[in-house]
Amino acid sequence: MHHRLFVYLIIMLSLLMTHDGYSMTSTKMEIHLSSEPQSPLTLDDNKLQFVSMESIGRTKDMPSLLEANITPPISESDRIYFDSAVIAPDGERIIFQRNSGTASTSICVYQFIANASTCTNMGERTFEFYGGYWSPNGRYFVLNLDVIGLREARDVDIMIYDTQDNRFINRTDDGVGYNDRFLNDDKMRSKVWMDLAPTWSPNGDLYFFRNAIDPSVNEWRADLMRIPADDIIGTNSPEVIFRHPSNRPYSVFRAEMDKLNGVMSISPDGRYLAFSSMSQPGDPTNGIWIFDLTENTVKIHLDYDRLLVITAGVPEWWIQTVSETGLFGLAPRNLAWTGDSNQLVILLFNNQLRPDLLLPPLRYDVSADMLDSFYDYSAISEDDDLRQVTLFDDIPLLTDNILSWALVSPTQQAMFYMGLNLANRQFVLSMVNIAEDGFTTPRRITSIESISIFSKSFFSIGYNGDVVRILVGTNLITLREA
Repeated sequence: MHHRLFVYLIIMLSLLMTHDGYSMTSTKMEIHLSSEPQSPLTLDDNKLQFVSMESIGRTKDMPSLLEANITPPISESDRIYFDSAVIAPDGERIIFQRNSGTASTSICVYQFIANASTCTNMGERTFEFYGGYWSPNGRYFVLNLDVIGLREARDVDIMIYDTQDNRFINRTDDGVGYNDRFLNDDKMRSKVWMDLAPTWSPNGDLYFFRNAIDPSVNEWRADLMRIPADDIIGTNSPEVIFRHPSNRPYSVFRAEMDKLNGVMSISPDGRYLAFSSMSQPGDPTNGIWIFDLTENTVKIHLDYDRLLVITAGVPEWWIQTVSETGLFGLAPRNLAWTGDSNQLVILLFNNQLRPDLLLPPLRYDVSADMLDSFYDYSAISEDDDLRQVTLFDDIPLLTDNILSWALVSPTQQAMFYMGLNLANRQFVLSMVNIAEDGFTTPRRITSIESISIFSKSFFSIGYNGDVVRILVGTNLITLREA
């Protein structure tokens, strides 16, 4: 078991740089779907134009946006984690971490309207988080601890910051300290759990995967867990919703540079939860699972073979090439839903960053059980050099193939993304409509000569009724309707 775990961790660290009728381990629960659709945003993605891009990071000559008016004032020993800051869905706040030497950790919230940051000291020095996720009501922020926890084999619990009461809550405390390492300690491993991939439902429920050793069989298990919205800062134990059939460690986890919603995403109406499971090669549980939260059943498991059954937009040679590798070199781990809650957007991650490997952006229609590509790549030849061949305009296809980041618009009708044009070394900001049927083409918004994206950058988007703000590492991009 130790050897198998070691092999898998090596694979996992490289990233950190119909099957209806599965049985449930808990009783059927009541999920409150949106009885009426939420008031649609008046935002028209097709009219959005580039306004500006500014850095929120510190320079030698001047303080950053986040620390210019900060309480308490910055000292020489302080460190701001700019690249893992997260913008709120309302587009008016940025949350970030501040450490004071080795003594303490603070959580800070910057407000655009006040142009000021307020920090709350959490007391002792704690973990470093790489971004996180705002609750739908904007009160709670759950920290993304997957990257640092898995990289350093540390305990990971669900840590929530309450912006109203300015306090931390360890919602799933297992009694194991954050700094305790456990992989080589059998006694520790038998009692520790690692709670990964926290994801909010539109109704405020919080879902995550609990990875732990099952002492009865001495194997790993992963349970999909739920904390109901009315008990987010309560003390009741989370509910087990689904027992993942894999016995491999960490089959569902978030990694650095995840795009869209990352490895787990819930539909806007709260009915479907999709997650990407990626374990060792050959594990039959690999692939995308879509879980019906209203029925407590697996709607479908799109395993790696099924993910190659693409009805339109992908050339036959691509299917053959990818099938020979078993899809393991291409991880389908970047997920998001369109506004109708019926189509799942899937971006493949090429962990080898091969410029010659075509990465079609896919969408899965749940009701029709069909998978196709947003873009029509069927005319692309196996011999085409993606660094030179063009398809939509004069921009090389590689720009739309290997993406620096990607986010779904607040309307959930469009996707924004950025890729590097090697011809002129400029980053191109594009938008594609993800809600329309049939093939589509990207709309170019702007080109930017230089942009810095760190390996641990977290991507987030917000809309305040006037402008769309996109935070990519230390880069704040502003868009406004023309």
